[in-house]
Amino acid sequence: MKQTLNSNIPRVVIAGTHSGVGKTSLVIGLLKYFKEQGLNVAAFKCGPDYLDPTYYEKILGRKAHNLDSWFMKSEDLIATFCSASAGCDLAIIEGVMGLYDGKEGDLASTAEIAKILKAPVVVVADVSGMSRTLAAIIYGLKHFDNKINLAGVIANRIGSVAHLQLLKAEVATIAPIIGGVPKLIEALPERHLGLVWAFDHDHTAYFDALSTAVANYVDTAALLAIAKEESASLPLASYTSAKTTRSESKIKINIALAYDKAFHFYYQYNLHRLEECGAKITLFSPLEDIKLPAHTDALILGGGYPELYAKTLSENLALHDSILEHAYQKKIPIYAECGGLIYLSSKVRLLEGSEYNFLGLLPFTIEMQAKLQALGYVEATLATSDTFLGAKGTKLRGHQFRYSHIISGENDPTITHAYLLKTRKGTTSEGYLRTDQGIKLFASYLHAHWSYSPSVANSFIRAVKS
Repeated sequence: MKQTLNSNIPRVVIAGTHSGVGKTSLVIGLLKYFKEQGLNVAAFKCGPDYLDPTYYEKILGRKAHNLDSWFMKSEDLIATFCSASAGCDLAIIEGVMGLYDGKEGDLASTAEIAKILKAPVVVVADVSGMSRTLAAIIYGLKHFDNKINLAGVIANRIGSVAHLQLLKAEVATIAPIIGGVPKLIEALPERHLGLVWAFDHDHTAYFDALSTAVANYVDTAALLAIAKEESASLPLASYTSAKTTRSESKIKINIALAYDKAFHFYYQYNLHRLEECGAKITLFSPLEDIKLPAHTDALILGGGYPELYAKTLSENLALHDSILEHAYQKKIPIYAECGGLIYLSSKVRLLEGSEYNFLGLLPFTIEMQAKLQALGYVEATLATSDTFLGAKGTKLRGHQFRYSHIISGENDPTITHAYLLKTRKGTTSEGYLRTDQGIKLFASYLHAHWSYSPSVANSFIRAVKS
């Protein structure tokens, strides 16, 4: 069904001078504040981060999407933005790292996404221990790329009202300071590369405090005016072309999707593609449920933190039996990424040395490490054979971050490699297929985004019915 979309959605990119300046806390405060004012707000996150969007979802009660210009073709990025913010009064897009930081050059930076979306930028700067230097930083950010519409500044962690007034005087000829926020309460808890999952804790008091801080210290009327008045019209033809390239299958299949505090790393784009192609997605919890949902035709196990809940996962033997029955007897396709790969393995060894048995569909022993084992963007090519993600030669783009590696079982004869991974360090084999005994299993450490390979969802659907 064709959607009627607004090409002038009020929108603003909240960028930073660098990581750690308080972007996420301020975005959370803004979302909570504007929702309390009765606005219908959509939220987006630049880059591959899975966790920040869960905070947006918790506040707004609607799914938040990643926008990544390396994963996504420009027309798909615009399509995702327009579709997810249709009917909204305001869209807030949180940047990644500093304004101009990306994969290489402009690619995958907050700045590139702001340009694709024709969106004004408000920069958050940590001004603790700083006065006139802020003017030099904002001047540099504004003029480094004249295609960027740097429309405002929020000065975070100000020392006093006098400090804010001094900053405003120094920056006034470059861009208006629309907020001066003192150091707020302690930051949200973090794990590895980012925040913990939003649904893991009760953050009500924190969210309320951030909303109050925004109300007290940010000129929200000025921010809303920037979003409404500085956003340029988007080319909706791009949305139409992106939609018409998608094959709208009428086949209906049931996909069980692991979703709880152990497994929750998913790109909404991929899930929406599956739904567009005829899938009904049913959530279940590997921590709590004792069997897969009724009429499960396929299983997806996303990334997350299974190592933190290894004991509970290992003891849920009833669910193990249900998954194994579906794998060996019903021959359903099983797709797993990172944490899901760990769960499919024979056992996991934690940092302190304890070991827990998992499903055993992959003959691996996984060992957790204190140091990061992989991080960054990856291009993957299906190089071994045709798979249920696509034919040999299909290319996907994705992202890796993990603190574990395989210490045994990788050379088992039941396993073949699926991918050639191209990283900044070179090319290597990865991805694991198991097809003996009629099993249909594909697992990888790669978190794949399907924008550059729109046929993947249809391939997955066809595999269910084959």
